[in-house]
Amino acid sequence: MARVHPVPGGLWLVGPEGAAVPLRALRGFGYLRELLRRPGQPVAALDLAGAGHGVAVESGLGEVLDTQALKAYRQRLRDLEQELSQAEDWSDIGRLDSLHAERDALLDELARATGLGGRPDGAAPPST
Repeated sequence: MARVHPVPGGLWLVGPEGAAVPLRALRGFGYLRELLRRPGQPVAALDLAGAGHGVAVESGLGEVLDTQALKAYRQRLRDLEQELSQAEDWSDIGRLDSLHAERDALLDELARATGLGGRPDGAAPPST
């Protein structure tokens, strides 16, 4: 079994059990670790970035989204539409539910962070 595990000193142990080698920390190691925890299961990009802590269902951005973040959200929405179409074609109900939840969460965040016409809002709304 593969091992991807952080160790003190900003290093990660990466490799097969018993023969893992220490490597300098990279963001991708956290993603790999999360994927290895869920073999054979689809993992949404937002969940992956949140290391399984439900980034897609958290509300309130805290600050107005910058242009790069808005662009990334909109690209993910386009990708989700393609994935939803594929899941519908394959009658993959579980995947459909997950994709719909992620899409709804992204749309909610975009609505909170943008003003009329989808442009960035001047201020983030207060969270309750």
